[in-house]
Amino acid sequence: MIYEYKSELWKGSISWVSDKPKTKDVEKMDEFINAWASEGWELVSNSFLTNPFSATKATLLTFRRERTAF
Repeated sequence: MIYEYKSELWKGSISWVSDKPKTKDVEKMDEFINAWASEGWELVSNSFLTNPFSATKATLLTFRRERTAF
């Protein structure tokens, strides 16, 4: 099986200085992921992008789907 990959930068209102994100922020991220899933993309990895003060500023999400044509 051959896959194609797509990475998206998610910049919600999340600034997780603590280990407790707000429920609203998690729900928005779920909506973002589910929107890509509805187009056939599967989330395969995520990376938190931080600033020098270690506060999360964005999340890099990588998706894949089966490639149908070459």
